[in-house]
Amino acid sequence: MAPQTSPQSGQQHRGKKQRLSDGSADPTMADNGGGDDGCRCRPRTTEDRVWDLTTRLESAQAAAARHKAGKREAQAQAAQLEEENEQLVQRVRHLEDELAAEMQQRDDALIDLKLAPEERQRAALLKIRLAVVERKLAAQRGMAAKMRQQLKAAAEEQHKLRADLEEAKQEAQAAPAQQQLFLEAAQRSAAEQERRAAEQQRRAEVAEAAKQAAESKLAPMRQRLAAKENEASQLAARVKGLTQVALQQTMLAAAKTMESAQLWLHLQYACTVGIQLQAKLQQAEGRAAAAAPQQQQAQQARHVAQREAGDKQKAA
Repeated sequence: MAPQTSPQSGQQHRGKKQRLSDGSADPTMADNGGGDDGCRCRPRTTEDRVWDLTTRLESAQAAAARHKAGKREAQAQAAQLEEENEQLVQRVRHLEDELAAEMQQRDDALIDLKLAPEERQRAALLKIRLAVVERKLAAQRGMAAKMRQQLKAAAEEQHKLRADLEEAKQEAQAAPAQQQLFLEAAQRSAAEQERRAAEQQRRAEVAEAAKQAAESKLAPMRQRLAAKENEASQLAARVKGLTQVALQQTMLAAAKTMESAQLWLHLQYACTVGIQLQAKLQQAEGRAAAAAPQQQQAQQARHVAQREAGDKQKAA
């Protein structure tokens, strides 16, 4: 059976728990251990050990809650990364459609041999657009690598939390049966954290697979672009004698200049999205750096409480 405690004893333990949390000394221990009458300190009882262990468990649960909040934020960032990857894939498909349309226009130009300069200009613009897409993919890969590092750090923190829970379990073997319930709840919480970490790792792998698929779609585009450049060079050799259609080419060049301006606006939008992604990543790193000192302070407070408990035992 669990030991019965009086209301007065419960109030004393709650006051003792408050004093341990704010760093003040136990007046009961101070009254029994201090003074000139030579009285010895009151020895630590099982209830004192139970409340000390409860305080440690609450600290561990608070750390687990902070870890859980960090996991939720990482999951939100991973979901946003997946959405941005999907947008990038759609953008690549749109570029493929535009390339197919431009190929059709180029084939029409081969019939009358009038659009060679415009084709070279279009090929140069396609090169620029492909380079921008490749830079965005490289940035996405960097973000995925940093996300994996964050997951690794979270796993290390989870391992440390499990070690603390195991130590608390060993100390609670001599405590009442109610304390074992606290330990089991903490273990279930740790198991849930591990499951969520595994789910986060799976989402990161899915995002990496999506980026690899986008890269595989870029390879055929590069090959088609090389073929188009070869055809454009052949077309340039045939256009040397077509100087009589200069006026028509000038009018077509004006239309293409307007299209180039539209493409430049698309490129500026892609650069803006990349800058926003970089800012979000820096904010996530800043929040992780701000959480590290709080965790270190909690560990230092726990070490101070353990050292004070050891000093009290020696004094007893």
